[in-house]
Amino acid sequence: KDIFAMEYGIPKHFGVFYAMGIALMMEGVLSACYHVCPNYSNFQFDTSFMYMIAGLCMLKLYQTRHPDINASAYAAYASFAAVITLTVLGVVFGKNDLWFWVIFSAIHILVSLALSTQIYYMG
Repeated sequence: KDIFAMEYGIPKHFGVFYAMGIALMMEGVLSACYHVCPNYSNFQFDTSFMYMIAGLCMLKLYQTRHPDINASAYAAYASFAAVITLTVLGVVFGKNDLWFWVIFSAIHILVSLALSTQIYYMG
């Protein structure tokens, strides 16, 4: 046993790896369903798990770069839910509606500015 691993830093846990594995298995199942019978509902489920896998990979990269910070699971999954909700709204309302793209662009610029400011000043 490594004495430094037990006394320093946050304890090792593999919850993010389990979540990534389950999301990858569900992505395989839902992608197979979409390719067998391509329709709108299967596409929504398939892409939502693609976003989950991408978000979990970004979360794991953040945890690897900052080992002393443990990200809140509530905040992480709330952000995943927000991204998936915006994606569904974009697919449903974004076909020919200019107002949706104006609101989406304004929100995207403000969130990007806020996140860039936080990353710049807080690390």
